[in-house]
Amino acid sequence: MNEKLKELMQAFVNAEYSQLVTIAKGALATAYPYIAKICAESDADDENLASKVFLHFIGTTLAADGYYTELENKFFCDITGDTDSYEANKAYVAQYANSDSQSIADKLFDEVVNDDNARVALLHLCLAICAIDETISVEEVKFIQKLID
Repeated sequence: MNEKLKELMQAFVNAEYSQLVTIAKGALATAYPYIAKICAESDADDENLASKVFLHFIGTTLAADGYYTELENKFFCDITGDTDSYEANKAYVAQYANSDSQSIADKLFDEVVNDDNARVALLHLCLAICAIDETISVEEVKFIQKLID
């Protein structure tokens, strides 16, 4: 892993909860219009496809380390406006805890998102999610590296 990525990860780990929420919301605001435009131009008849793409990134990132904590649930609710229970969200995130979900996220990141601002925003979203518990696990590092390689 290069030094720049290590420094970036450490900056996210050192950030306060409120900063990570702000970063994640900003990332969503930056990338969503781009993803929505791409989804609207696709042949898909799904008007909620852009939201599903983001929920896939969020769910996969939350599931990357194999744990879903109360703090991660609070963060998920704070950035998405979700009001479901911890148990319901834990079950939702669990469906993304597999290599297929990570491969889909990687493919979307590499092939669909060809706008640099949207890519950086999605990377920041993923880093904010990974850093919410004040550490980025080996599994999360592998997931992030897979996205950017």
